[in-house]
Amino acid sequence: MSQFVLIIGDLHIPHREIEIPEKFKEMLGPGKVQHVICPGNAGNQETIDWLYSLGSAKSNCHFTRGDFDESPSMNETKVVSIGSFKIGIVHGHQIVPWGDLEALAAV
Repeated sequence: MSQFVLIIGDLHIPHREIEIPEKFKEMLGPGKVQHVICPGNAGNQETIDWLYSLGSAKSNCHFTRGDFDESPSMNETKVVSIGSFKIGIVHGHQIVPWGDLEALAAV
């Protein structure tokens, strides 16, 4: 059984963009996505709530904290299983130096 997983991050709403474009919202209406993965910097609570509304269940929405996220309740890293896949989620601002594979592997 196939599942549609939306991976979306660094939206920075409303700091860099005012909102998600309507065409994008229409394409990703509720019920079309089974899982949502957001590796950080979603932006405001309204955007986070919209992302939660897309998943087939709140438990199918997974977030990690980006360097601009204000919610202290978000973890910096998370591992989720979807079907037979195990997926590690991290925003990446913690990886120093950026692009270093050994630093990424340490996380």
